[in-house]
Amino acid sequence: NFARLFKKQCGRSCKEYIEYIRISKAEEMVLYSDFDLTYIAQECGFSDSSHLIRTYRKLKGETPKQARLSLELRR
Repeated sequence: NFARLFKKQCGRSCKEYIEYIRISKAEEMVLYSDFDLTYIAQECGFSDSSHLIRTYRKLKGETPKQARLSLELRR
């Protein structure tokens, strides 16, 4: 019941919402800090950096490394 109401209100499931929040935090850390991916993964609640990379690519369309490089090129 809760899951159905949550999806109706937020437009995504609880799991998708939590994943979105974690990736948003990870994206901020990837783009605006020099921390390595292992540290970022731990801080954002991922089991390891591979899980972070897979999820990041799924939601953002690029890997965290590609995001960092593209930001560097824009500067």
